[in-house]
Amino acid sequence: MDCFIHLLSLLSRNGAKVPISSVHWILGLNRQIALAEKIGDPIDEAVKKMVTNHKAGLPLATFNASYGTSAMALQAQHAASETTRSLVGPAAGAVGVGHPQARP
Repeated sequence: MDCFIHLLSLLSRNGAKVPISSVHWILGLNRQIALAEKIGDPIDEAVKKMVTNHKAGLPLATFNASYGTSAMALQAQHAASETTRSLVGPAAGAVGVGHPQARP
């Protein structure tokens, strides 16, 4: 964060004008990254995909739809795993019953 503030200061001293929307975007992204680190859910890949999506000229709605779909798939996989554990028992969940990688 300090690097970004120093960069803004340097740009300002050299007469460059940085759009306030860009400053808000960077500060918001920094808050998202800090929160993601605290909860243990890194967003680095999502940010890379968002930038790639933007460079390709696609609307943000495209990224949101794809990100939401993959998040929902992970949530569904977790729910299925928890359901299997509750139905079959903790021992079955511990040995991987119902887990895709547990199949021969």
